[in-house]
Amino acid sequence: MSDRPMRIDDGDLQALVDDALDPSRRDVVEAAVAADDALAAQLAAYRQQNALLHQAFDPVAAEPVPAALSRVATRRPVWRRRWVPAAVAATLALAVGLGGGWLLGNHVVPKMRAGVQFAADGIAAHKVYQVEVRHPVEVAAAEEKHLVAWLSKRLANPVKAPHLGELGYGLVGGRLLPALAGDPAAQFMYETGSGERLTLYIRQNTTEQLAAFRFVEAGGLSAFYWLDEDLAYAIVAALPRESLMQVSREIYRQLEDE
Repeated sequence: MSDRPMRIDDGDLQALVDDALDPSRRDVVEAAVAADDALAAQLAAYRQQNALLHQAFDPVAAEPVPAALSRVATRRPVWRRRWVPAAVAATLALAVGLGGGWLLGNHVVPKMRAGVQFAADGIAAHKVYQVEVRHPVEVAAAEEKHLVAWLSKRLANPVKAPHLGELGYGLVGGRLLPALAGDPAAQFMYETGSGERLTLYIRQNTTEQLAAFRFVEAGGLSAFYWLDEDLAYAIVAALPRESLMQVSREIYRQLEDE
């Protein structure tokens, strides 16, 4: 038998987090993690993602699935690699996101990790900059045209700074942020007259996954996020779900109104 160590991959780490490894393999993976700081950091990140998933979705996972969604779920699916039929997509958007957070089949699939991690990054960026008094943004709203052009160039996709004056939020400005693997991300910040702040976090969608509106909460903050063909968006604020939903719908409408 060879003494060559067994390769530890993402599947092993995710199975360890989900307590889905057989005992012998678990011992091997745990020993490898103990000896490798990079594997340990990756495992910690997966555990954090799991915690966010449970915090966001456990309360609704136990709720009964609406009859309309059950009928959709039991139909023969016609999926494609990068899209879903418009009617089903609309149903999922309503059921999983804006309509109350229902989970198709009452479970969360592993592919949702990427979306939750993205939302967590948006929440973290909001926490860092929303408390800043003198330097909340890198480029102020007075230079909005330059800001949008700059961030669009860096993200290699056109981005927009939605106008939220009718909802009581004025654009403060925005900034460029680092994302995973050194990729760029953008943040637009908005503020009410009383100083309440909201941020829109954007980066490239490199996952080849699409996701309708989903809602998460962490550390006293709420976020709605979705993944489009090219870009991923997260709207973050210290707002109740219903209030953030109203803002999110308006932002989504403006972003889709090309």
